[in-house]
Amino acid sequence: MTGHVSILSEAVLPLRVFGPLGEVLVTAVIDTGFTASLTLPAQTISKLGLVSVAEGHAFLADGSSVEYRVYPAEIDWDGVRQRVSVYGIGEDALVGMAVLKWHRLRADLSPGGVVEVTPL
Repeated sequence: MTGHVSILSEAVLPLRVFGPLGEVLVTAVIDTGFTASLTLPAQTISKLGLVSVAEGHAFLADGSSVEYRVYPAEIDWDGVRQRVSVYGIGEDALVGMAVLKWHRLRADLSPGGVVEVTPL
């Protein structure tokens, strides 16, 4: 899979997410500090028609705490549909380490640089 480094110096990947009401293409920021699968903003969760199956409480890297809901969904991960837990947190799509497990991440860390995720 190939992405790029944004003008904000974030490594991002295009990611297709599937739910009961269809699919959306998001630009997900790779967050190596996020141990779960994926976060999506409320608007995207609603557009996909995702249904909450759990809720919880988390502390973020900035020290703040948030309440969140968890939703089952699927993503296209390197051409294979994979079931993931989506966390309804924040306004950005973040892809975490649970999805990146057993992959190599390589990034040319300058704006416009290439981001590559390949299976190990």
